[in-house]
Amino acid sequence: MKTVGLATATPDSHLGSDRLGETVAGVMAGCDLAESSLYHFLSRTFRPFFLCQLGGQHADDLVADLFLIVLDSIRGRRLREPDCLNAYAFAIAQRLVARTIQRISAARRRERPSDDSLCGDLDNPETACQRTETVGLMHAVLGEMRASEREILRRFYLEEQPVEQIRSEMGLSANQFRLAKSRAKERFGVLGKQLLKAPIVPRAVRCCAWGRPQFS
Repeated sequence: MKTVGLATATPDSHLGSDRLGETVAGVMAGCDLAESSLYHFLSRTFRPFFLCQLGGQHADDLVADLFLIVLDSIRGRRLREPDCLNAYAFAIAQRLVARTIQRISAARRRERPSDDSLCGDLDNPETACQRTETVGLMHAVLGEMRASEREILRRFYLEEQPVEQIRSEMGLSANQFRLAKSRAKERFGVLGKQLLKAPIVPRAVRCCAWGRPQFS
């Protein structure tokens, strides 16, 4: 058995035509075991597709939505032929992905600040200077942290990467990630307070990229 779930291909069936036929017939008859078999089939077949399209944050929810739609279609006799199950489910999966992307885009448009709010302080040199110093202080604090701590904060808060992606690429379990993030936040706060007490920081820190602070 193979898993195919790329954006450019229709996922292959993980059940033979006979098993698919039994599954569809069982769902029509109200068999709980057949419904469970249908869910696992859809999850194994389409979860990689959702992961490829949207990442781990939405994959499980979309598998559940797909299952409920297909289940309702079989129960309502709108989907009777097992040979049509794969193509039908894939069409629904594509629509679910498109709908999710639309929702994400709409949410970001609502959260995006207006042009006035972006430009409102440009005529205020003092505010601009304070903002520059704040950003410089943040980078200075990050530059004093260990690489692993800095990477977690950067990925989670600045780049807003999904937790599953961060854990996978950094080789962390769920508990290890939560503990590492908590420790990184605590260390960030401690170092920030220490640098704020140093009178040289507000005007001397010059840091426009990740790395250690530079002092003039």
